[in-house]
Amino acid sequence: MLRYVYLLLLFILPFNVSADDEFDVVVADFGDATQDILAELRPLNGQFIYLDQVISNQEEAEEIALTYGARFITWGEEIPDGIRVNLLFIAECDCPNYQQRVDIIEDDAFLSTMIPLVAEAVLMDKDLDFEVAINSLLISIMGDMNAQSQETNLVDFGIEAYVTGNYELSIEYYTRAMDAAPEAGYIYDNRGLSYDALGETENALADFNRAIELDSILIAAYVNRGWIYHKIGEYENAIADFERAIELDSHYYKAYIGRAYMYYLAEEYEQAIDYYTTALELNSEENVGYFYRGKSYHLLGQYELAIDDFTAYIAIDPNDVFGFYSRGLVYYDMDLHDLALKDFYSVIEIDPSFYYVYHSIGSSYYMQGDYEVALENFHIYLSFDDASLSEDMQSIVDWLEENYGEE
Repeated sequence: MLRYVYLLLLFILPFNVSADDEFDVVVADFGDATQDILAELRPLNGQFIYLDQVISNQEEAEEIALTYGARFITWGEEIPDGIRVNLLFIAECDCPNYQQRVDIIEDDAFLSTMIPLVAEAVLMDKDLDFEVAINSLLISIMGDMNAQSQETNLVDFGIEAYVTGNYELSIEYYTRAMDAAPEAGYIYDNRGLSYDALGETENALADFNRAIELDSILIAAYVNRGWIYHKIGEYENAIADFERAIELDSHYYKAYIGRAYMYYLAEEYEQAIDYYTTALELNSEENVGYFYRGKSYHLLGQYELAIDDFTAYIAIDPNDVFGFYSRGLVYYDMDLHDLALKDFYSVIEIDPSFYYVYHSIGSSYYMQGDYEVALENFHIYLSFDDASLSEDMQSIVDWLEENYGEE
């Protein structure tokens, strides 16, 4: 398969710029000539990519095009309230009419059809994310691609948007992908995750239900729906979904995590430990399993095993305050206050606003008889708006104030 380079020098022609007040988007309007170039590009079955650099002349453009195997490359100048645009189109094919096609691309009439392509790529102001604009352009370009190709590309864009936290955009991609593949249950499952991330629980549940209707053995959809049922308090339904996922695939560790957590909530800690153990055997890097198994061991008084699990959790995510805090609480219950304080101070290094830890620090110093430092930390704890004390702890603090407070 040979790669050929098509080069196109984009001359900037006069155009109108208008501002859409509702969306605060600068629009370069070149009419409806876009379809001409799209008709020329679609048979090539390639992909568009954006290069975050400025191309200043044809020699640079040719070098970049050769590097990436570009079929053609466009570039634009900086415009008022806009950005510099560099767009490559990449495709592989045997091109017996290579010279003829170059002649077409160099033709003035064809050249003018490139303007709308770049115009659509700059439908944004300086404060907007270029990736959003360019992906919107790609959706338009893919409008007449075959359904399978369109589905794959749109889902990929949706996943990328989800991973980067742009959940609204991911929903848009998944919705468009459904037009190309309306019977693909996994797309509904993916979109359900995006709705869930936005807190739109009803929409998420509807999508997971539809995913399972379309694909009754889609394991991930059962697990995802199980977590939604948990969120809305329908625990029996949640348990049923997690168990159904395990029936479908006994090696799907996420299903065991879900079922274990339902046991944990029911205070059935031994069963929770069994399921978390299975999950960790299937995936030893699943830190949630270590965390809740550690909490289960702690609540059962199996302190050494709890320490081991929280230590494993910390090794996976050393910047998570809950690992240090939870291990510190176990050391506290073991009367190992020096070790407890070491973990509690690690929490403060990571997040000084994690105010619960000051209560624990104060309690550890109190147990060691260092009353002035204990009172100092209780004061820090009570300085936070949401802080409160149990009746017993309030009595201790009152005693500390009376005997070690400032006169």
